[in-house]
Amino acid sequence: MRYLILLCSCMFFLTVTPAWAGAPKAGPDNPRPDAADIILPLPGDSQMVFREIPVPGQGFWGTQEQIIQIGDASGGVFEGLQRTQICGSFPGRDTDQHVIYLGKYELTKGQFVAVMGLDALAAASGNPEDKKIAEFQGRRRMEALMEPLAFVGYYDIQDFLRA
Repeated sequence: MRYLILLCSCMFFLTVTPAWAGAPKAGPDNPRPDAADIILPLPGDSQMVFREIPVPGQGFWGTQEQIIQIGDASGGVFEGLQRTQICGSFPGRDTDQHVIYLGKYELTKGQFVAVMGLDALAAASGNPEDKKIAEFQGRRRMEALMEPLAFVGYYDIQDFLRA
């Protein structure tokens, strides 16, 4: 089992486009490519694009620099100002700093379909228009699949992440 995990990890890092390889080509999943993009290939020539975001402060568990305020001061009990700590899940190039990897773009219907299939989107989505995508052809279908994913539940996204 350890070897399988190691093999999968190696395959991931071998297929991710490193920053030193130069800017990738523009495409539907990355209309504004940059040399700093981290590309995760998906089935069917689709891809997800991430950016490495350094987390301020030293170490994982934090310093005062890692406490941020979120929310809206005029909001209600759930939208009011809150303080929270951010920390990087991954060690950065500098051994004292951590980073997070943030999606450069919103998850699209096409990326969800590339991993889960069109039937899974139709079943998971609360949007009746998504059930019609299978009937679309050509440009209409391409444009529908380029829209951000919405009306999908938490557990459906968890299934996507596991897949």
